[in-house]
Amino acid sequence: MRPVKRFFGIAAAVTISAMALAGCSDGGTTVNGGSGGTVPSVLSIMANTVPSYQRNFNPFSPSVNLGTVGFVYEPLILNSPAQAQGIPWLATALAWSNGGRTATFTIRDGVKWSDGKPFTAEDVAFSFNLLVTSPATNITALPISNATASGNTVTVNLSQVGYAYEQALGNFTPVPKHLWASQDATKWTNPTPIGTGPYTLGAFSTQLVTYAKSKSYWQADKIKVDKIEYPVATPETFVSNLGAGKYDWAGGFVPNIDKLFVNKDPKHNKYWFPGDSLTNLVMNVQKAPFNDVNLRKAISLAVDRNELAKVAELGYVPIANPTGLVLPAMQSYMDPQYANAKFTYNVSEANSILDSAGYTKGPDGIRVSPDGKKLSFDITIPSGYTDWVTMAKLLQTQLQKVGIQANPQGVSSTSWSNELHAGTFQMSFYYPGIGTGPYDLYRSFMSKELSAPAGQSATLNYGRWEDPQTEKYLAAYGNTGDKAAQKAAIQGLEGIVVNQLPSIPLLQGANWDEYRTANFTGWPDAQNPYALGAPYQFPDNLLVITHLTPVKK
Repeated sequence: MRPVKRFFGIAAAVTISAMALAGCSDGGTTVNGGSGGTVPSVLSIMANTVPSYQRNFNPFSPSVNLGTVGFVYEPLILNSPAQAQGIPWLATALAWSNGGRTATFTIRDGVKWSDGKPFTAEDVAFSFNLLVTSPATNITALPISNATASGNTVTVNLSQVGYAYEQALGNFTPVPKHLWASQDATKWTNPTPIGTGPYTLGAFSTQLVTYAKSKSYWQADKIKVDKIEYPVATPETFVSNLGAGKYDWAGGFVPNIDKLFVNKDPKHNKYWFPGDSLTNLVMNVQKAPFNDVNLRKAISLAVDRNELAKVAELGYVPIANPTGLVLPAMQSYMDPQYANAKFTYNVSEANSILDSAGYTKGPDGIRVSPDGKKLSFDITIPSGYTDWVTMAKLLQTQLQKVGIQANPQGVSSTSWSNELHAGTFQMSFYYPGIGTGPYDLYRSFMSKELSAPAGQSATLNYGRWEDPQTEKYLAAYGNTGDKAAQKAAIQGLEGIVVNQLPSIPLLQGANWDEYRTANFTGWPDAQNPYALGAPYQFPDNLLVITHLTPVKK
């Protein structure tokens, strides 16, 4: 089990986390019940364990309290990896001009901040300009030069062609100018947040944060949940509280989830763990022998991914798709030629490839490369990531069958990170996040821009894959706003991953989503995957809350 979720994607969708306890024994929510009339519906949420809350509702802060982004502050155009197209939200449209260096938003009329003041284009332009005047607020590294307002439109000028940033620009959450203009956005904790979203801050303490339904929300007809609660809890109490039915919505790793959660109330206790990332086997492909695609293909064939998924990840996550696309969120980008592609486990074929490529077995059973070097490599992993430790041990046994000696080496997370950046590792695992779509995902482990020469620090492309055709596809995506052309570029990148294996996809990462249908219906699931379901996922948390309906008691 990983102690924390790791997100490395470029311009990644912001994630937020929380814990909640129910106020009632059945999970904290009763509606339309009893002779006294309607009882307010209360949604209890657990998204992460924290010892206590600080009164920080600054949406630009990495330590912002849960629910701030999504429930209080909303995006301009909601872009979820689960949606093929962005959903107009605070902005009704986005148009590109100036060769992709200018984005113009049309701002929705009739929206108000929760203090009653009108939401305007001036607010949006001011908020974008904060990213320039206070760079620390630009947590998604948007290349913004300036923004101006005119009537109900906002013009955002970029320092480079910005089509690739369309989703991140859309997911930007503006703040009210009349409150923020006099504050230092990098330091202000925004203790009483004023947003346009469906909720306002209710009660606050170090042990409990609550949100109340906004009386002036611009699409109030979509909000059926009256109150949201996030109490603190420990990792231990999370599992016990989940099993006791004290959460309506949770997002965390649960060992033996069927026994500890589902079987407690099989009718109502559900979970859905769609992919939100990859676990890749990464090697420095600038160095021999990993620069040999035959070796990479043989290693991939020798990996029993089903065993990795079942043993190391307890069966919670599926094996990766050969394209590296995270499914089902990115299904719409799938090249038809790979629609039915699956990884195969074939030790015989792997041995055949290595034999043909000149990797001969020595008397000890370990292969030797054509230049006389043993295929003996360290797999460096953080010793605290116990699932990866297990996975490395499994790989050690699996690769031994094809004459490759893999030596798991547990190190501190700091040392592991340093080795990845410096390129001093031989083999390791890497967890690129889904970001806002496949461009973010592929760019993170394939872009030359994020690589580095030997001896220098790479940003995210730790395998140091540098390939002219890859760069052409990445540029083709970023230099056009045409959706069909962008899709074609992504499909070109799929072919690079399938045929060249710049990194070797192993498993999908899980978007942890446990929920109860006893009190609310409308949850996303495998049959209706309209959003990623984890409560820490923005902007999907906002999309989910607009779909929930209390169960009448």
